[in-house]
Amino acid sequence: MKIVVNDLIINYQIFNDGNKETLVFLHGWGRSLKDFLPFIKDFRKYKIVLMDLPCFGDSQTPNSNSFGIKDYATIVYNFIEKLEINKYALIEHSIGGKTACIVAANDKKCKQLILICPSGITLPNVKKILFTVFKPIKIILPNIIKVKLRSDDYKNAGELKNIFLNVIKKDIKEYLPRIEQETLIIWGEKDDQVPLKTSKIFKNNIGVLQESFV
Repeated sequence: MKIVVNDLIINYQIFNDGNKETLVFLHGWGRSLKDFLPFIKDFRKYKIVLMDLPCFGDSQTPNSNSFGIKDYATIVYNFIEKLEINKYALIEHSIGGKTACIVAANDKKCKQLILICPSGITLPNVKKILFTVFKPIKIILPNIIKVKLRSDDYKNAGELKNIFLNVIKKDIKEYLPRIEQETLIIWGEKDDQVPLKTSKIFKNNIGVLQESFV
């Protein structure tokens, strides 16, 4: 199904439409709603809402290179409003969690939050520090070395590189104390993309929190 939100065409799917309790799923960077399809059968008693975030799946890509995480949150909020969902839980992965935290901090209709390896906390970046300290050397580094020092998501971003940088640069710590919903955070102990140490920052700043490590 398609819906226009903030002048962008958003692709989405709804399952178990007759059920009252609603779960809204948000995928990570470079992914799509298809990531959640194998799990639909495990949530038969809930109404399930899946959406392709802008730039991914079958949703439209914004023309503006200034599009960032606040824009993603606005899209999600307005999408939920257009579907007239009055009460829901947000389940997300990675950068979808960054978006979900901003939505939850501003929308009391969101009653529960499940964050799976959420990004959004800026930690000291050794690569960035080295690049800053040794800037003259960076200039003459072969391109192949520069590329190897970048993240896989950045390497694969293509025309979305500016949007990707806008998204990852935004630290969402300021929103965490405003999250009053019951929150479960699931972390992968061997996750090399979202550092486990950020779990302490989420834990210390969100009021009602449960943690799970896998």
